[in-house]
Amino acid sequence: MRIGAPELEAWSSRELVDAATMNRRIRDVHRWLATPPSARVMGAPLSLLANTASALPFYAPGAEPFEGHSYEALVGMAPSQPGGLVHRLVAPATGWYRARVGAGIWAGNPSPGWPGRNVWVDIAVNAEPTGSAIAAGSRHRAALDQATDNIHRGVVLAELQLAAGDAVLVAATIDGSAGAWANSTHHASLPYTAFFELHWGGEL
Repeated sequence: MRIGAPELEAWSSRELVDAATMNRRIRDVHRWLATPPSARVMGAPLSLLANTASALPFYAPGAEPFEGHSYEALVGMAPSQPGGLVHRLVAPATGWYRARVGAGIWAGNPSPGWPGRNVWVDIAVNAEPTGSAIAAGSRHRAALDQATDNIHRGVVLAELQLAAGDAVLVAATIDGSAGAWANSTHHASLPYTAFFELHWGGEL
């Protein structure tokens, strides 16, 4: 499959075409439309979130130790780092993309009389894989809802204009004591609430 979107070529009246031309004008276009660039990875446990922003880790596609729903339509969209975790999703072609992050954050046990903590997610492009860099270069920021006394959940959606090779990264921030990227340690259903998706939406 081509990395860039196939060009739409005009047909000429009574034109004689060979197999290569038919593949280019029909097969490649339909294949691109049927399987556009997209990737989805599931959240990996992070034992500690700093009081400032922390970059969120994800399992490589298919590597989550539970029945997840991860995939990589084009190889290279979810590059793994040393240790096998994914910290960014990469746009293989220039265009509009939809980034979607499902987050479940354990924000620690609030002190008596403390109503809770604020937790938010940042989505950045081409930032260094640190929480502070992602927060500083954020293109989209959204707060998570407080689901229980110490669990914050939500889905964050952003539409991004990306060039080929741009990397999208995610960080979370808690405005108080450190917490954790929620996982099965805290609730059996939480692995399914933590994910990161990137989908190609069209040419610029």
